[in-house]
Amino acid sequence: MGIFNDFTRLNTVTGTVEFLKDPIDNTVEAVKSAVDAVSHPVVTAEKAINAVNASAESYETTLDLYRMQQDEGAAEEYKASIAGQLLGGGAAGVAIKKGVDATIDAVQASNAAKIAEVAKQERIVENNVNVENPSFVDSAVRDFQPGTTHRAENINAGQVTDRDGLQRVDTQKSLNDQQIAENLGFKKSGHPLTGENGILTPLIKQLTEAALNAEIENYLEENPKPSNRRNGYSRKTVKSSSGSFELETPRDRTGDFEPQLVKKNQTKLSEEIDSKVISLFALGMSYRDIQKHIADIYALDISEGAITNITDKLIPELRAWQQRPLDAVYPFVWLDAIHYKIKDEGRYVNKAVYTVLGLNTEGHKELLGLYLSESEGANYWLSVLTDLQNRGIQDILIACVDGLKGFPEAIAAIFPQTEVQLCIIHQIRNSLRYVASKDQKAFMTDLKPVYRADTKQAAEMALDELEAKWGEKYGVVIQSWRTKWHLLSAYFKYPKAIRKPIYTTNAVEAVHRQFRKLTKTKGAFPNENSLLKLLYIGIQQASEKWTMPVTNWGQTITQLSIYFEGRLDDIIKL
Repeated sequence: MGIFNDFTRLNTVTGTVEFLKDPIDNTVEAVKSAVDAVSHPVVTAEKAINAVNASAESYETTLDLYRMQQDEGAAEEYKASIAGQLLGGGAAGVAIKKGVDATIDAVQASNAAKIAEVAKQERIVENNVNVENPSFVDSAVRDFQPGTTHRAENINAGQVTDRDGLQRVDTQKSLNDQQIAENLGFKKSGHPLTGENGILTPLIKQLTEAALNAEIENYLEENPKPSNRRNGYSRKTVKSSSGSFELETPRDRTGDFEPQLVKKNQTKLSEEIDSKVISLFALGMSYRDIQKHIADIYALDISEGAITNITDKLIPELRAWQQRPLDAVYPFVWLDAIHYKIKDEGRYVNKAVYTVLGLNTEGHKELLGLYLSESEGANYWLSVLTDLQNRGIQDILIACVDGLKGFPEAIAAIFPQTEVQLCIIHQIRNSLRYVASKDQKAFMTDLKPVYRADTKQAAEMALDELEAKWGEKYGVVIQSWRTKWHLLSAYFKYPKAIRKPIYTTNAVEAVHRQFRKLTKTKGAFPNENSLLKLLYIGIQQASEKWTMPVTNWGQTITQLSIYFEGRLDDIIKL
């Protein structure tokens, strides 16, 4: 029995040291990382939240180790060191470093206590070994060699063992887990990880408050004043991506302490919630739907006023975008307007949003500007074109516009060399308004040879035939085509690579479809800014898809350089 006891003692001690070695090494490594983190500046609490998600398991395991030692002081020092590691250095880091050094000493000094605990575990193992099985004892004595560890194969049924045959004290571990849960305020299972009543929320609260306490201690140490000392806490509700909680911020008597981690009047730990609100807003969701989604995701109640304040952050970006400089030359520019109802002096009125879309010399689409006016008219288009010129545009090769009266003249006044192409689709739509519904199908059949002709001469012959057949019945429609023919037929002189993008304003109409998608849930807008910021964020999303140049752009711009001789010499350099 003495040999067996010697075997059991050596096996137990060696196995327990191996069992405790990894957590100790992990703790020392975490502490060293916290010391390194002291030199970094204070960063936002979002970093702490993300770090907690990644290291929560290691954090809880190490705390469990300290509590097995019944050393709450070391556990608190460890929590402070982890706060320093997650939340950064700065003012809080100096104070945290002292706790880190003490933690290293505490971990190393606790080895003696751990070895003492081994004796208790030895007795547990010995009491649970089936000593009535002599073959087990003989085998253990025969295979025993000093300096090695051996697996006990004959532990009583139902006992949990580690890899070296040591029985785990699951009861003690359960008590420690229960103690941790109770300390965090969770006595029942089934709590979510984040959100209201989430497990991470009190942990984030503890880490943040630990860092704030270290920060004020360091401040008082670096700025000693006879009458200044800690003066309790101020409380405020703070929102985070893991839920909201009441944060206790330490104060000093003179009121000079300015926390850097969570500043005064700051009610959000990170910008994640703002980003989520803006992304939902960019999808065209109503304020009520945004409130519901934020409540579902973060368990936070957010008011319509708060949503407005968040989305109003887009307005300075919109103003800067509207005033940005533009390229000197744009081969193609499409101009059109879309109308919305906006509240003005207590009543809702229709206002036009002027949209200018360009195709730059690289073949990429680019929205040049958004302008708002009470109505669409050539006079306002003149001011829009003037703004484009002031922002750097010197030349436009071809401008594609609808049939608004006076529009071509407004373009010629600012860009006299620009060729104007009226939108064929707009002309067809306007024509069909004055054709009886019973004749529209037959009229369109005869109209197609006009705008689909291969040459201008063929198109004019088809127009003569259209007039011969329908001129007596719909003379006003035919006269409209005749009057605007020099602007409607401009595209016939170009090859198909150039014809396709310019004979309609479909390119800018696609932008308007994106606008309608965003605004379809809103009947009207309370002010101009509420509309413009929605259109702006919508077009930013749409432009993310404009990464490739239009098809066969190299061939197209080469042909344009021939038709518009000398106007692209600074662009094409061969």
